[in-house]
Formats: sequence, structure tokens, C-alpha cells
Amino acid sequence: MLDSMIASHGMQYTTGNCLQLLGYSASGTSSDWVANRKPSILSLTYELRPKLNDRRGFVLPPTEIVATGEELYDSLKAMATAL
Repeated sequence: MLDSMIASHGMQYTTGNCLQLLGYSASGTSSDWVANRKPSILSLTYELRPKLNDRRGFVLPPTEIVATGEELYDSLKAMATAL
């Protein structure tokens, strides 16, 4: 999945849990609920563009919206194919 996201536009993404990668816990998310209620099911959270240290927060310029959607789509397609 990660390789397919990077292949789309060359944007570098990393994998790991929220606390390790982002430095904060994302309690109360659907990932937490799944991990608690259905521990045998893999739960994923995507943190898309821009990068964590970007001052824009979660606001993307219009020029990056389509590319971000394509990266996410390619990742989901790779996951569905692997199932």
C-alpha cells in the first residue's frame, strides 16, 4: 500500500502508529474502537498531506488536492487487491 502511494506522485509517506509517527495520541478514533472491539481486525489510519511540520495544518493548496486523492485511491486499490 505504501509503495503504491509513493509511486503515484513521489510523495514520501511513512507507516507506524499515531503516537510513534505524529507524537500525539489520537484517542477516540475509529482505529481505537476497532482495536478494542475487534482486536483481530487490522485497523488503519491515514494521515495525508501536508507533512506534520507544515504550517498550513490540514489545509492543502488546490494544486495538491487531486494528487492526494490519487495517492489514497492507489493505496486502497492495492489493499483491495491484496485481500
